[in-house]
Amino acid sequence: MESLNSQMGSFSLSGFKTPSLFPSARARSQPGEKLSLSTSQKIRIRRRSKTPGLASNENRYRAFSATKFSQDRANRSRSKSKHSSASARRKTPTSKTSSKSHKTPKSNKTPTSKSKRQTPKSGDRFIPLRSATNLSLARQSPYRHGPPQEKSNEVPDSPYSAAASTASKRASHKALCQAFFDKDDINDAQVLTCRARLPSAPVIDHSSVYSAAPKDSERKASKKYRSIANKAFRVLDAPYILDDFFLNLLCWSSKNVLAVSLDDRVYLRGTDEEIIELTSIVNDNDEPVQVTSLHWIDNGSHIAIGTNASTIELWKIVELPGQTISSQTCQKLRKMQSTSGRSARGRIASLSWNSSHSWLLSGARNGSIQVHDICVSDHHRSTLEFHQKEVCTLEWNKAGTLLASGSADCVCCVWDSKSIEQSVQNNTHVGIVRPKFTFTHSSAPVKGISWCPWEKNLVAVGGGKADKTIRFYDTRTGDLLRSVSTKSQICQLLFSPHARELISTHGSPKYQLIVWDYDEMVHIGVLEGHKSRVLHIALDPTGTTLCTASPDETLRLWKVFEEPKKKRNPFPCSSSGFTNSIR
Repeated sequence: MESLNSQMGSFSLSGFKTPSLFPSARARSQPGEKLSLSTSQKIRIRRRSKTPGLASNENRYRAFSATKFSQDRANRSRSKSKHSSASARRKTPTSKTSSKSHKTPKSNKTPTSKSKRQTPKSGDRFIPLRSATNLSLARQSPYRHGPPQEKSNEVPDSPYSAAASTASKRASHKALCQAFFDKDDINDAQVLTCRARLPSAPVIDHSSVYSAAPKDSERKASKKYRSIANKAFRVLDAPYILDDFFLNLLCWSSKNVLAVSLDDRVYLRGTDEEIIELTSIVNDNDEPVQVTSLHWIDNGSHIAIGTNASTIELWKIVELPGQTISSQTCQKLRKMQSTSGRSARGRIASLSWNSSHSWLLSGARNGSIQVHDICVSDHHRSTLEFHQKEVCTLEWNKAGTLLASGSADCVCCVWDSKSIEQSVQNNTHVGIVRPKFTFTHSSAPVKGISWCPWEKNLVAVGGGKADKTIRFYDTRTGDLLRSVSTKSQICQLLFSPHARELISTHGSPKYQLIVWDYDEMVHIGVLEGHKSRVLHIALDPTGTTLCTASPDETLRLWKVFEEPKKKRNPFPCSSSGFTNSIR
């Protein structure tokens, strides 16, 4: 009011009273005081005063309104001046001579370099990022205020109604948004982005981090392996070789003589790489009989030949100094007829020798295993019965104490030599001996069986086309130690005699050989070349060269395993003999 009193003009109102609604104005305004009014206001008041019929209260109210307007204007100017002075005090002084009271506290300072303050790379939260801003959403929106909404009072049944046109507009709106912006609706989309989004954290599978041990199929090679030639170094023709999964037509003796059966004939390949015909099998009527199995004795002096007529022929290979194998050095010893307790005859698909007991075991087509003693005239000593279908594999472990048999009934049996010996001594032909363990493979014949050379109680068993899995069993407890899927039919398995390695031969879909590292069960090498199933496999006496046979009528020789390293003599003897003397 003091400022108003200083600005009072020539206009005055006598007897002016402030309404009781504003007590502050009534307290400060006294009768006879002069109020400052604008020229327009004065003219209006004069005109109203000259007009007859107007009450004096209206003139008083106009004067009070003008006074109140001037007071509000003064208050607004006063508040603006206070706000500008306060903002000036909040600014950080730039000169070095500014007072310390106006400095920003150290705790509120942004950590920047000493020379210049830099804006964070992620962007200020009040300044939009150009890279993350999409102004096309605001400029090219098909509908400025969103898609048209359907009215509730319209009936959508008529094609000419407003509801039908609204539905078509909504459909076109959705189609345009999908075509231009790859979204169904852009009204809720963010046009300005003031801070860049942080990258999403990677998803961690904690179950794999804290698992006890990885699966065998997921193990990665942790050591360097040797290189293996994936092609055969020698290919031999094998015409008329039988295409039968359950037969065994290839064997390599300890004297480095390779035997192979082609239809009704048996051929031998000696150390000088000359091939001779050992025999041609015929029956009593001089009709050819197919050869179904071959097996050398451990010392390589005798070979057993199984036929399709349920007969076994024994041949002796006589080796004279300075002479090679010929038809004159081969001698036929005897012919044995295989019989069965089930009074059924069939082919001999598998043979196996046990030199410590002079036994020859044969697997029959009816599922029985017969034990023959070749040293006596009555050769049939016992029969092992458990399998329900043809026995296609017979394998003794290195010690000759356990026998593993594989059959077409998808079962692998492990037999104890002590129980077999007891049955032979009692001369019991059928039904006394029972297997020690039986391992069943799901709906796949079991042919690939191999005993571990460094662990006599470990056996590897491979399933056929429906199984495709190699399993390792402990024959002391019958537990399954590990298994690995090969994704291919397993025809044969063979352990390396010098290294912790295993080789498997396969049928469909890939006709290949795979060399495995036993410790980690990973591929060391994959050998390819056969055009059909690799049904037969044999290893030379040195344990380095492998021979395979296939129905593609080829024999292939591979360099697979390494020769064992010779150990140095810790106490070498010199030629002078002084090292042998003790002083």
